[in-house]
Amino acid sequence: NLIFFVGLFLLYWNDKLLKKWLRNIAMVLAVIGFLAFVITYVEIISWKQAMVVGPLMNILYLINAYYGLKIKPDKA
Repeated sequence: NLIFFVGLFLLYWNDKLLKKWLRNIAMVLAVIGFLAFVITYVEIISWKQAMVVGPLMNILYLINAYYGLKIKPDKA
């Protein structure tokens, strides 16, 4: 998950398909997800406490699905 959230952050950092406000939301949510997993991994908070960010991660996954729909395949 840590690699996934870093990858999403970098993807949206360099993206030109999404509107700027949606890209910024996706980047912020990716950072929140990354931080939640890191502070849970180092046992600052419990997994139960980390689940509070679950709904935010669902929004990130919806943005990611929308991004996938925006990608146009090359016609070869």
